[in-house]
Amino acid sequence: MRTVCAGQVYRHFKGNLYRVLALATHSETGETLVVYQKLYGEQDVWARPLGMFLSPVDREKYPDVPEEYRFTLYSGPVREENRVYIPGERGETLAEVTFPPVEPGVVNIEHTFVDASLRGQGVAGKLLAETAAALRETGRKAVLTCGYAVSWFEKHPEQADLLK
Repeated sequence: MRTVCAGQVYRHFKGNLYRVLALATHSETGETLVVYQKLYGEQDVWARPLGMFLSPVDREKYPDVPEEYRFTLYSGPVREENRVYIPGERGETLAEVTFPPVEPGVVNIEHTFVDASLRGQGVAGKLLAETAAALRETGRKAVLTCGYAVSWFEKHPEQADLLK
């Protein structure tokens, strides 16, 4: 049985990511609603009935979509403006890289964390690669105060143009 929990990240069959903020009860009908937020653009918050959230893709309307369901639990890296992370099944953070702004167009890669359950699997390196891609796509540069980030950038000289 498929379930939905607050904090989990889901991928819509069209490709975008959404975080479930809460499950709510409709005050008139008693129907369970999923309250979720876009993890792109303006990050709007929406609500949809639980049954619709968990429903299969409409094959008449979308016959060529390979996904079975409208939303599926996502376990890959999630990008936010100043953080890349991997969410756990209960919405907890299993791994992350944080990079707050220090001046316009410049961030400080200050922290890398990987839960013990994921250590030794190259997760931190994958998150730094995702961070580098995010910085490149948004035209930002970085200073490094995280020891792991310093080491990663030394091993990836092709990314040196991202450093201030």
